Order: sequence, then C-alpha cells, then structure tokens
Amino acid sequence: MLILAVLVFDCSMQVAKGDVWNSQLKYNHTTAFRQKAAFYKKFIEASLENGSFNVARTEINNFGNGPSIVINFRIYLDMRQIQM
Repeated sequence: MLILAVLVFDCSMQVAKGDVWNSQLKYNHTTAFRQKAAFYKKFIEASLENGSFNVARTEINNFGNGPSIVINFRIYLDMRQIQM
C-alpha cells in the first residue's frame, strides 16, 4: 500500500535586485519564460533542499505583470523524508 504524504504550497516571491522583468515573461510559451522558469525552479528547489526539505515537484506559474519580477509558484513537499 502506497501512502502519499505530500504538502502543497502556493507561493510568491518578489525579486528585489539582480533580475529584470520583460513583456515576454507574460507568456509561458516564450523562450524567455521557459529559461527564467528553469532558473528559478532550480533556485527554489536548491534553497528548500538545503533546509532539509524533500521537494517532490515545483511548478512556476507566472512572473507577474511587471515592472518587477514576482514569481508565483506551487511547491510539493514530500513529508515522508522530513524529520520532526
């Protein structure tokens, strides 16, 4: 019997410095969106895994409407591996 213990969080974070928003980030089919989504997906997962969380999946939903980048994402944490 497989028991899934997954917590799902809808999150957002704003990039204060070091990255700029452009209009191609509005559309998830563009190369700019896909590249930035891959970068921030790795960034978010690495940050959480360094904090001893086991990330099952991360979805980057959008980057807001400018002028700053606001990353809206969903994170799935596998609770079977977390020490309480």
